[in-house]
Amino acid sequence: MDKLSYYFEQNLLEQGTANVVHVLNSCDAFEKNGVGVTLYATTRKMTQDSIRGMYGLDAKFSIRRIVRFPYIKVMLNGLGMFCYLMMDDNPVILTRNFYFAYLASRLDKVVILEAHQYAFDQQYHTYFFREILKRIACKPNVVLLTNCGSLKDKFREMGVTAPVMVCHNGYDARKCDTAGVAVDRLGYKAVAMYAGSLNRIKGLGHIEHLAAVNRDVLFYLIGDDHYHADKDIVEKLKTHENVRFTGKIDHQDVHRHISQADILLVLPTAGGVYNDVTSPIKMFEYMSVGKAILATGMPSVKEVLKDGRNALMAEDDKLDVETKFRVLVDDEGLRASLGAAARQDVKMYTWERRAQRIKEYIAARYAGRVVRGSA
Repeated sequence: MDKLSYYFEQNLLEQGTANVVHVLNSCDAFEKNGVGVTLYATTRKMTQDSIRGMYGLDAKFSIRRIVRFPYIKVMLNGLGMFCYLMMDDNPVILTRNFYFAYLASRLDKVVILEAHQYAFDQQYHTYFFREILKRIACKPNVVLLTNCGSLKDKFREMGVTAPVMVCHNGYDARKCDTAGVAVDRLGYKAVAMYAGSLNRIKGLGHIEHLAAVNRDVLFYLIGDDHYHADKDIVEKLKTHENVRFTGKIDHQDVHRHISQADILLVLPTAGGVYNDVTSPIKMFEYMSVGKAILATGMPSVKEVLKDGRNALMAEDDKLDVETKFRVLVDDEGLRASLGAAARQDVKMYTWERRAQRIKEYIAARYAGRVVRGSA
């Protein structure tokens, strides 16, 4: 695999969203592994260098601007991206849009469908996803890629028997030694931080409770408190004197904040439509700074975090989360040992290593087969 086109229907200017972080870092990592990447996405009029600078990327992969449809977007954007595919000579296609993957699979190209969920808020998308997956999974030119083993298990329950490659998300190892920001912790026993979407399914209800009963802990919430935020819980959190909001910040600066925490929070709830199969990018970034992590035991999270080794795991229960959190607040030695183990364990999850694994998998699976544009 020497050339690859990544089709991404979302807007690259939705800065800091996990999807955009994932796609841009993946493209950067493929380029560093010797794969020429063309990224098709919505960019408006920002320059490619500006986009790369926002995320601290090095590689000069090509970004081609496409039209994005704001309504019926998953289905309509799949068809729209297929029009661009007609002028694309690259032999390998990578996408997260299953409608587009179905159309692309009918061509003489290797199609990698990267799945991050098995259910959607709209039931008709869930139905079509499962039907399309069953139709294309056994095609010889289609590769199924999941971000965790739990999602692979869901596919097996759906009757998909084709090979599935599991590749967790990653982190940028270059940022591990960047200087941290100043955090005013005067008068507080510990500092806890959360980075990501500010909504209940990501654990803000747990964090609000922790802030209410742990007045000696300072809580930092890193993320946009307006766009896609649950306004009611955000407003409730703002009433606590020991809670600080950073607002929306450049993704490359998130590391500088979380490196100053004592405790980092990964608290997805069972109420999320696909929280049981998510592979949070924040989890790997948390591990990379070598600080203690408190996490709820979602199946996909437990594939990476091990209770008592590199994190403390809690049930998705307010009392259990509170109890485990207090253990970390009061035990500095435990925090240090968990953080050190996390920093060691995360070394296998860099974006570059992830891209290398995918490249090697494609090369091994299609060894000897001539694909248009590549041998």
